[in-house]
Amino acid sequence: MPYMGVGRNMAYKKALFFKNKGFAAHMHIPSGDDDLFVNANANRNNAEIRINRETHVWSEPKDSFITYLRQKKRHYGAGKMYKPKHRFILSVQVIFQFLFYAFLIVLSIIPATRYIALGVLGLSIIIRSFIYPRLLKRLNYGELSWWFPILDILLFVFLVFNAILSIFVKKVQWK
Repeated sequence: MPYMGVGRNMAYKKALFFKNKGFAAHMHIPSGDDDLFVNANANRNNAEIRINRETHVWSEPKDSFITYLRQKKRHYGAGKMYKPKHRFILSVQVIFQFLFYAFLIVLSIIPATRYIALGVLGLSIIIRSFIYPRLLKRLNYGELSWWFPILDILLFVFLVFNAILSIFVKKVQWK
């Protein structure tokens, strides 16, 4: 179910681009035209993922936390324009992640259920340890394979922080 794309790492046929009027529907937003073009036009019949180490296009990361947050805020802005089913699926994913960690915290606070919390966390890590390392290796991030439990928590904290921040910071400028 293709729902987004990063312009520097994707290609599409010229005919598809012109048939769907390119980025015309997204000219009013500061960024995300590549994302939204894929969201509007890609489907299981005209999109595929190719993972090949030689074809990855790397770009320089942001050099400060503030510029990184601005970039993420722009990404969220484009995400608000995704198809409803994609917004729903992405929202459910974050909600379940939030509920998972909330559930663990509540269980770990109650003395009688601390072992249940540890068991749920352990089972989660075991299941994901069969999936994440293989996936990360295919994406050329093999060195991160065993960091996923910590990175998962950090990603969740960042998503919550960025969501709260986006409530207070309404407009993001593109430079």
